[in-house]
Amino acid sequence: MLKKSTDIFIRKQGNILGVKITGTPKDDLLIQIEKYLVKISQKRAYLGLNRPLFITTPNPEQVVLCQKDPLFKKILKFSNISLCDGTGLLTAHEYYLRKICNKSYLSYPSYLSNFSYFLFSLFSVFKNGSASDGLKIIKGRDFFLDLVKIADGKRYKVFLLGSTKDILEKAVKNLLRRFPSVHIHYEYNLILDRNGVPVNEKEMIKERSIIEKIQKFNPDMIFVGFGAPKQEKWVYRYINKLNTGLIMVVGGSFNHIAGIRKSVPSNVSRLGFEWLWRLLTGSQRIDRVFNAVVRFPWLVIRSSHTNN
Repeated sequence: MLKKSTDIFIRKQGNILGVKITGTPKDDLLIQIEKYLVKISQKRAYLGLNRPLFITTPNPEQVVLCQKDPLFKKILKFSNISLCDGTGLLTAHEYYLRKICNKSYLSYPSYLSNFSYFLFSLFSVFKNGSASDGLKIIKGRDFFLDLVKIADGKRYKVFLLGSTKDILEKAVKNLLRRFPSVHIHYEYNLILDRNGVPVNEKEMIKERSIIEKIQKFNPDMIFVGFGAPKQEKWVYRYINKLNTGLIMVVGGSFNHIAGIRKSVPSNVSRLGFEWLWRLLTGSQRIDRVFNAVVRFPWLVIRSSHTNN
């Protein structure tokens, strides 16, 4: 049985519909991760010494999915680091903080007061750029690049898994242009079902081949981009068989790095309207936007009303 990875990263806070998020500031996380990887890479034997650091990037849509998917929720809890990847999560966290601190609010637990407090929390997050306890958004795709930058400085080996051949080839080309000292291998076109399991025997054979390649390559970092919840479930199934120090799920980050998906303007992202940008540009399905923008706030408000 694998030992637990270091607990210096486990500073999770809040409880957003059963999902906690990591409160450690981004710069501190990167410093701690770099120190950890240096320490264990000196042994050059990841497998059997430590469970790899597992980084997830929950967002409002994923938290909604968790409500009907106990395994997915369990996996997010299992991860060492769960980044606050979205204005909605930050707003919900601020909303819960204000609910706890404001006793007069608790005296009037109506849906209207809950809704008004949620909007007030949203305004506060926009104004301050963080929650009142200092928690900030950490975009998964930005954190992915930060980690590759560390890998470049240390000449680490990185393995990318997911997406398609065309996208990964472009992503790797762009990454190497920015980080020429990192060693990158990749695999693509593994077709999984919603539970992160190959859809047929052909895909199972390919999956076994990929596992063998990863073990032989012995990467310092692995980035998996199958999309949620497939990527999280796949990692959860194989985390104790992969020779690595760190595994991060990255969703559609390969598309961004490859230049396939348009980058969201910084002002749009800062104001929390990334969902609207993606909807208008056709890069996000309307059902996913509905879950993140409508259903998620409703579930948060309803949960706080029920708990009063």
